[in-house]
Amino acid sequence: MTRSPLTHYEALGVTPDADACEIRSAFRELVRQWHPDRNRSPGALEQLHLVLDAWTVVGDPERRRLYDAQVRSERSAGCVSFYRRPSLRSRLALAVGRLLRLRTGRVE
Repeated sequence: MTRSPLTHYEALGVTPDADACEIRSAFRELVRQWHPDRNRSPGALEQLHLVLDAWTVVGDPERRRLYDAQVRSERSAGCVSFYRRPSLRSRLALAVGRLLRLRTGRVE
């Protein structure tokens, strides 16, 4: 199971001061590396989703500006970033738990 990175920059393997060309290059390389057609390892799809999520934010100049401001304010306040994506295992566990509660009629 892969570790969810703390920032989108870590997911792309670049620094926060990287320029758009460097970010795009890192994104393309990681997509080639983790795409399921090329990589059949169990965590490849989850890693690809992390890369795609990071690109969605950091690849767009306006979203990147807002993200950087949010990260700065959270770090100064000592908060954990809400941009951190939960692992696939934890999302599946929550979904299975909900289905079991619905099936047995238990409501919490």
